[in-house]
Amino acid sequence: MGAKAPCCASREKPREDEWALKMANVKPLPGPENELRKLLGDRLQTPLDIYYHKARGQSGMEDVAWNGPFRMTWNNDDVGFPSAIATVDSVEEVQAVVSYAGKHCHPNGTRLCVASGRHSHVCMLDDALVLDLQRISSVEVFPEQMLAKVGGGAQQGDLDLACEPHDLATTAGHNASTGCGGLILQGGHGFLERIFGLVVDNLLEIELVIANGQLIRASETENAELFWAVRGGGGNFGVAVSFSIRLHRLKADVYAGKRVHVPLGMGPFMSREAVAMHFFEKTLRGPDEATGLLVLPCSGPAVEILLWAGDPEEGRKYFEPKAKGWPVLENSMGIAKYHSQVQRYNHPGGDGTAVYQTGVLLPDISPEALEKVAECVSSKRAPNSSSVIIMLPLGGAVSRVATDATAYGFRDFKAWALVVGSFQAGDQEERSKVVKWVRDVKAELLPFSRGAGYGVLGEVAVHNKVPTEAPTSEEQKLNESEGGSIGIMLNTGQTGGRNIYGPNLQRLQAVKDWTKSPGLAWNCNSTKCGRYDFWPVVHQGKLFTMGGSGSSSTFGKLYSETWALDLQQAIFV
Repeated sequence: MGAKAPCCASREKPREDEWALKMANVKPLPGPENELRKLLGDRLQTPLDIYYHKARGQSGMEDVAWNGPFRMTWNNDDVGFPSAIATVDSVEEVQAVVSYAGKHCHPNGTRLCVASGRHSHVCMLDDALVLDLQRISSVEVFPEQMLAKVGGGAQQGDLDLACEPHDLATTAGHNASTGCGGLILQGGHGFLERIFGLVVDNLLEIELVIANGQLIRASETENAELFWAVRGGGGNFGVAVSFSIRLHRLKADVYAGKRVHVPLGMGPFMSREAVAMHFFEKTLRGPDEATGLLVLPCSGPAVEILLWAGDPEEGRKYFEPKAKGWPVLENSMGIAKYHSQVQRYNHPGGDGTAVYQTGVLLPDISPEALEKVAECVSSKRAPNSSSVIIMLPLGGAVSRVATDATAYGFRDFKAWALVVGSFQAGDQEERSKVVKWVRDVKAELLPFSRGAGYGVLGEVAVHNKVPTEAPTSEEQKLNESEGGSIGIMLNTGQTGGRNIYGPNLQRLQAVKDWTKSPGLAWNCNSTKCGRYDFWPVVHQGKLFTMGGSGSSSTFGKLYSETWALDLQQAIFV
């Protein structure tokens, strides 16, 4: 989940000479570039092409005009310099690029990455061939069938706006710039999960391009075991180009808004931990329709974002009495547009902000855990004013689905504490302070998770730049553990050989086994695994994360919703 806190107003763009130096060291494609050039024209961008930086999602060279829409990179912490960026217009072009990669890139160690919403740091790797899906972004709603057909490059905001005229909705993250592919394949958390379930609980069909370039379909009745695996198993089986998603009735007008508290903890003003406990009493311990986010900026106010996912009048009757007696800086509770307002409360990103984040799943809410969270965002602990801890109520419909119903098996947690460090890209001193704070907060929240790290959401690999820091003692304890369901989106760079899929591990291994699923399994030679070899692999009979970094395993990709994967590790036989 890549949450984004409001950050600094201005950013210094990278100097052109620095970019020129990096581009001079970019490796060329190992295969004939002209083969892709004939297919894509100027939609293939290399370091020698004038739109290369725009295709990277960067805007540093202002004298270069882009000749079409582009997406900004969500996390600007040292964005990579690919060998080439292939922006495709059709499924047939996806097949052609994947086939090209299998023929020329994979045998020579050049990775194929997928970019969609671009929340992922690893969708734009150095010396990679990037498959950019942003133009395969159509969303078609079928009101009578309560169904949406979503392109693999669509963003959450596209789905929201298509559903709004029909008074329909489905669970879809918390950030309009979220890429649907990453959100769906990893599980898919959002405001509506407590009433409608995860996104994967509403996925009806998926179309994937697999390693040999073949397009296949999976559903409950066709390739059913593969369909089970993609619902939480991540981008380990192919490039998702289309999703069919179940929709639900939800009027555009809902009862929602923000309550901003001064966390003084004296007189009539609540402390941060009191605000947090009050928030979870209203949401987690309330009806499924009651949901929201608790946003705790460092050295700042405590912000409740509240939503009643149902009849607005019922929502007013539920929330209004619970708000009396607590003075606030702001109270915007009232009628709001779910699709175009509530779903846009969070910062969209793409403005030059750099982030480093982690998180911990909590099996329950305790006063002690909330006190610790409040302490971590206090002025004496804060690395800056733009970092934040965001807490989400889970449960509801998600917890009523069996653990083995989908590959996503982490359904019995009650809350998620997402720790988001935000800083100015390129400021290494500030970055060091922020990274230390993020990792310290995780270590202090671990005792409130289950057992030896069962609920750990580590530095979210797909969001973060690969770290060079040595693992903390708490991380090392996790790395040495082999049993149980420990960790989801594990510690970037510190993952060890842990089971990240819990009780569903063996079944995922069976789907991935090349003897049972020819063309779907990958082959990773561990002696060649390098800096970015962090996607779960089958090796010596065990599905685990290679030691170079973290895994994009499952916790719902709440914000992380660029679906980016390293296909060299993921799907090639």
